[in-house]
Amino acid sequence: MGTKILQVKISDTLYDRFHGSVTEPGGLWRSKDKKETAQSAFQSAVEVALKEFLDSRDKKRTAR
Repeated sequence: MGTKILQVKISDTLYDRFHGSVTEPGGLWRSKDKKETAQSAFQSAVEVALKEFLDSRDKKRTAR
């Protein structure tokens, strides 16, 4: 499986909220793996957010 680099523009406010939430040492996102880097946590959180978005769209389509 390959990878792609995703470059997007978002507001500073949204970025700060998301970044702070997922990279906080000992926070909810990083608490399972104490040695996880902030960068790794951020990347995995973005992947989960994209997957959740796509899954929710698929559920709406199949509910019709």
